[in-house]
Amino acid sequence: MKKVVLVFLFFTVSLITIKAQSEYFDGNGVKKGYRGFVDLGYTIGIGDYGEGRFEMQTSHGYQFLPYFYMGVGAGMSYFHESKAVAVPIFADLRADFFNNSITPFVDFKVGYSVADVTGFYMSPSLGCRFGLKENLALNFSVGYTMQKYDWETYYFNGTENCGGLNIRLGVEF
Repeated sequence: MKKVVLVFLFFTVSLITIKAQSEYFDGNGVKKGYRGFVDLGYTIGIGDYGEGRFEMQTSHGYQFLPYFYMGVGAGMSYFHESKAVAVPIFADLRADFFNNSITPFVDFKVGYSVADVTGFYMSPSLGCRFGLKENLALNFSVGYTMQKYDWETYYFNGTENCGGLNIRLGVEF
């Protein structure tokens, strides 16, 4: 886990350093300042404890450079087999590879879920941003969601991962 976070941070800092000297805005790229996202998606459960779920998330924060975003967000995941709900609250880091109307990105959410399913939450993803106009874009991404959940019975307790592969479609404003 520590290695993944360190590699991600190194990659992000390297990307910012390399790209900070280039063109800042091309018309449908990203401007410095407030940035918000609303995503809808589905996670296909994998593994022994994986379970499919519908997701809705929102994230709001600040675009520091044309290639780096940091924000906070919350979401809701509905596990349709067990009829359970998870509400992840997370920090959201995002790096755009270019500052064009169409650009790939990497996104990393990390936090904790509350409600029926409680536990550590992490969701790295890769995607593409499609700029429609100055302050509006569509985002498509695929990734992995790690949702740990804490369980207990009368005699035992533990933590399991109910992870899965996710697909998300979102609007950026």
